[in-house]
Amino acid sequence: MTSWYLREFHCKNSLLDLFAKLYLHEYSFFLYSSIFQNENSRFSYMSCDPSIVFTAKHNKIIINKKEKIEKYEGNPFQHFVSLMTAQKIDYKFNTHIAGMPFFKGGAIGYWGYDMKNHIEQLSSTAEDNPNLPDSCWMFYDGHIVIDHLKNKYYFVGTDEGIQRLEKVVNNNDNIQPKKEAVEYNITHTVTKADYMKQIGVVKEHIADGDVYELNLAQRFNVIFRKKEEWTEFRIFKNLIDVSPSPFSAFLKCGNVSVISSSPERFLRIHDREAESKPIKGTRPRHSDFFKDEAMYFELLHSEKDRAENVMIVDLVRNDLGRVSETGSVQVTRLFDIEKYSTVFQMVSTINSKLKENCTNIDVVKACFPPGSMTGAPKIRAMEIIDELELFNRGVYSGALGYIGYDGTMDLSVVIRTLILQGEKGYFQTGGAIVWDSEADEEYQECIDKAQGIIKALERLNRD
Repeated sequence: MTSWYLREFHCKNSLLDLFAKLYLHEYSFFLYSSIFQNENSRFSYMSCDPSIVFTAKHNKIIINKKEKIEKYEGNPFQHFVSLMTAQKIDYKFNTHIAGMPFFKGGAIGYWGYDMKNHIEQLSSTAEDNPNLPDSCWMFYDGHIVIDHLKNKYYFVGTDEGIQRLEKVVNNNDNIQPKKEAVEYNITHTVTKADYMKQIGVVKEHIADGDVYELNLAQRFNVIFRKKEEWTEFRIFKNLIDVSPSPFSAFLKCGNVSVISSSPERFLRIHDREAESKPIKGTRPRHSDFFKDEAMYFELLHSEKDRAENVMIVDLVRNDLGRVSETGSVQVTRLFDIEKYSTVFQMVSTINSKLKENCTNIDVVKACFPPGSMTGAPKIRAMEIIDELELFNRGVYSGALGYIGYDGTMDLSVVIRTLILQGEKGYFQTGGAIVWDSEADEEYQECIDKAQGIIKALERLNRD
């Protein structure tokens, strides 16, 4: 049994200056609620130097425990559960402090889209480029908690883990991100004409009764001709400036960086209550007040977007129903419009009470991949996606966040996210295709959704 403690500390640094002290380590993370909306986005978390790193590619699993590396073959979910349950934690603080449903230890990382193949009888035939882990989870013996509501900072972890973080935080070296010139190119892997042809194929499937909604994505590649060790940090800083969200995240997983500004909650579990907040329905923001208001009300009253949203709400209700007490699945909010810097989004909220013996991984497997990123019916939609899209989705449209030892969990949907590996990177955007979709509008929606990342990259040579 390992003892874990909670200790408040005073921080003189800004959040980004604090994270800068952790950033250069080989593994680090920052789960940042860069928009404080309510209790659900009250906390942010960061740390570096995990004690265990779990990665999986297809059925091959690697568990790096620093002093030794273990390799297995099998279902990654099963090995992940075994690793989680092997960690026996004795909390030496009140874990039920009112108003503090925070992350108290566990794993930080992502489930990539192709983890679907370990849940359903599916495969992936699209080009696997770049060749990234299907999942990466980092187990830390200590992390920092930031309470945005009360402006308080805490260390949570073992004595050794807290002391390690204190040493990093108290380092008075003037760590300043370099601001050297960066050179890069962005290329679009799908032409507008080809994307519109793909939409036509989706509509044929809809007419044949195969699906009634399908999320079709396109990819942008980023090639850096010149970059430096702080480039990823600067992109993250720029992204949360131009496109703040309640689920901003930076994951540094060895040579892979995941830089996200997702507005969408996939799953949250606290006190055996589950919540999902699927997004379907998007309009661009405008600098002109009257045009901006027009877009807001157009989305609010759009019958097409409401129909798309309801389709995914029904899918999520069905997924959660498999792991929830009978009659407990409720749609608590329908057709809310949330405002972000570049787009308006239509969001609904589904809540449920989990079955007594249901674990957080049971919930993930019941609901993964996020229904808003597939379409419905889900399995047939995923088969068609694999036939149409040129590249493996990788991390995109998977889930990212934390999974706690105590059964808690908070995962976002991996959208508005840039993946970088060395000099190469990519990001993807997509939209829901239904029978009455207009191909021009769907293509433009993908371009609108890409603007946050594009602007963050453009700022590299201006900041």
